[in-house]
Amino acid sequence: WKRACGRYSWRRPGERTFLCPNHVHPDVWGPSVWGRTPVYPNVTPRGEPYVAVGWQGSATHESDFLEALPALMRLITDVPNVMIRFFGCVPSSVKGSIPSARFQFTKGVAFERYPTTLRHVNFDIGIAPITNCRFNRAKSHLKWAEYSALGIPCVASAVYPYAKAIEHGRTGF
Repeated sequence: WKRACGRYSWRRPGERTFLCPNHVHPDVWGPSVWGRTPVYPNVTPRGEPYVAVGWQGSATHESDFLEALPALMRLITDVPNVMIRFFGCVPSSVKGSIPSARFQFTKGVAFERYPTTLRHVNFDIGIAPITNCRFNRAKSHLKWAEYSALGIPCVASAVYPYAKAIEHGRTGF
């Protein structure tokens, strides 16, 4: 162990350190998870089509989700054929803000089942809202990469890491 910058380092003197960015492996995220029947077909019980705007996350993203809530509320007010779909958790801010008839929920799954389940919940558009804070600027663009690997268009906050990874209008919004 080497004491560096006032903290203990796991690095041995003379060793090189490598940072491996998040990525999605094609064997896990590729076509093998595509052709399956979705959990939610994007039609009403009467057979009317709708657009599923989806968000995947945990309760730790509550403040991040507040960034998207006003736009989502306007969307469901102005566009009758939109359903908001949650995978992992339903942020507490949604309860009471978005009518329960306008959102659906799929609980989180084991890591091994995550890519396939994300595909099965059948988002037409994936959202990745984050607040502009130091903690979030240290994150990766993983949500955008996961959505993209499944062919799901992504709308993300114009905050690093998404602002750097997404070419606006071409690889996301």
